[in-house]
Amino acid sequence: ESDNPARVSWAGLGLGFLGFGVGQAILIRHQLFIPGDTPFPSAADPCFLLGYVAMIGALINFVRVYVQSGLELAQPAALWRGSLVLTLPLAAFLVVVAQSILGSDDPAVQKSVGLAYPVLDAFLLVPTFLLARLGFAMRGGELALPWALMTTGFVLFTCGDAIYAVPGELNWALLDPVLDLCFSVGYLLCAWGCYAQHRLMRA
Repeated sequence: ESDNPARVSWAGLGLGFLGFGVGQAILIRHQLFIPGDTPFPSAADPCFLLGYVAMIGALINFVRVYVQSGLELAQPAALWRGSLVLTLPLAAFLVVVAQSILGSDDPAVQKSVGLAYPVLDAFLLVPTFLLARLGFAMRGGELALPWALMTTGFVLFTCGDAIYAVPGELNWALLDPVLDLCFSVGYLLCAWGCYAQHRLMRA
């Protein structure tokens, strides 16, 4: 509804996924119709990166809206502990990925773009995880499902981006199906999460 404080956040999330869709369309064009390797970075990357910015802003605003909703929520201390539990392993994961990327002989632009994706994935995961935690405390926990699905989807994005960004002598013939599976299932889970939220709103 127009007076719903979460409306702007849903619009931002939709805008972010639109950026992802345009980026994927550009990649598919390269993969299916243009001979040779897909360039990296490519014209798809600004679309993905802007999509991330829109989604991160939307998710942070979702947390703000939920906290200000007046409904009974998890205690702030519990939320901070939950954030810390997620942030520490994410930080360790990013350090390992960053060391691998920055220690390579790839051009600086390729290193920067490759590192940006896992970092932005981490920024997606933390507020989405918080929203799942808040959802368990609201309306008997029924609001948790959409965010739990999207959290799982973003975890798969993180795995796919990290695999793609890490340089080295990797067997891409074996990794390509893994990457496709991570991103495809990630998109499906995010779509399912949005649909689950839509059903809740119509219930």
